[in-house]
Amino acid sequence: MGWVGATGFRSRDLEELVGVLGPWCMKHNVPFHHSGHPKGGPLAGEKFGFGPDVRQSFAPMARIDMYPELFQDFNIGIVPLSSSPFNMAKSAIKGMEYAASGIPFVASPTPSYNELRLLGAGSVARRPRDWTNRLTALLDPDERVAASERGYAAVQTLDIATRWSAWHAAYKEALRSF
Repeated sequence: MGWVGATGFRSRDLEELVGVLGPWCMKHNVPFHHSGHPKGGPLAGEKFGFGPDVRQSFAPMARIDMYPELFQDFNIGIVPLSSSPFNMAKSAIKGMEYAASGIPFVASPTPSYNELRLLGAGSVARRPRDWTNRLTALLDPDERVAASERGYAAVQTLDIATRWSAWHAAYKEALRSF
């Protein structure tokens, strides 16, 4: 299981899973991987409150051309987000990146992640037990493959090659207001 991101740019998002993720990793003997670790910054596991018994690995931040490599060391992704106004308005880009990489994920129930779930990508967790139940379900290889395929198919419908006409129409409409 893993997370991609820099810990310094979080608004108490990772702390949402303190007391949930560490015990779950230990119970199921699942290592945690943090990709995008900033040099000198805290590991995600520190923000999650992991103790020394949770096996952890990390990959450093990467240049944009190497960004896809940050998704290669885990097969279940997480997107914990605090319920701040900023997070409620942000896109589901991290989930889309996971899905495009073939990684099923569990996310906090923001509007954008609820919409992405309805398309077939990822699942949302409202309470701690939802996180543990959904992560546990993804331990089953068949479920993980099925969720990966659903997520990948869902984000393909959002690809610019498919959606270019919607973007074109939006830009034209925006220009009319000037």
